[in-house]
Amino acid sequence: TVAGVTRKERTGFSLLYDAVGGMKYSPWQWIDTAPPDAPAAFTYTVRLDDALFADSEGFDLRLEIGGSLEEVTLLDAVR
Repeated sequence: TVAGVTRKERTGFSLLYDAVGGMKYSPWQWIDTAPPDAPAAFTYTVRLDDALFADSEGFDLRLEIGGSLEEVTLLDAVR
């Protein structure tokens, strides 16, 4: 779940994750535009069928925001 943004197709994210065969990126997800008069939150589901979270050295999952023009505010994550 992430906070909405003010400009369409200017801010998004993908996940860099530990997968079978090495690190991979999930597909890019644009974040929906929030109404100007009220804050909004949007929930996106990213299925990682080939994830291999070893929980050892380094990291297993990282939020990538690339060249996004607004901050990405992660409100909640469910495993």
